[in-house]
Amino acid sequence: MQSNPKVAVRETLPKKLVDRMKVVAKRIKAGDDATTVESDDLIQFEGLWDCYGGLTSIDTGRFFFCFYPGGEDDETEWMLDLSQSEIAAIADGTITSISLWRCAKCDGPERLAAVDGYCKECDRP
Repeated sequence: MQSNPKVAVRETLPKKLVDRMKVVAKRIKAGDDATTVESDDLIQFEGLWDCYGGLTSIDTGRFFFCFYPGGEDDETEWMLDLSQSEIAAIADGTITSISLWRCAKCDGPERLAAVDGYCKECDRP
């Protein structure tokens, strides 16, 4: 299935996402198992369901996160594909915004990690 066109957007990182990345950066530095085993959801935050993710590739050191800026009950989702160095830079405040993608067809609030990302509203079969 081919996805609808996407448009690049620059988003300022919300404080709670920065706070989550501070925790992830510390866990990476400490060699926490959740940051060294490939998974899609080993990295979670106790009592919080607004962000989760995992190491997508040991070889590249890339991580993928699903983040819900409005909280766990909000269906608005940001999908983030980040390197270890990007996580560290977000955590220390060097990176304060990030380039993501949104659907050009519906102009919805969902943010995608890649231009070929799947829009839940428009890219359904």
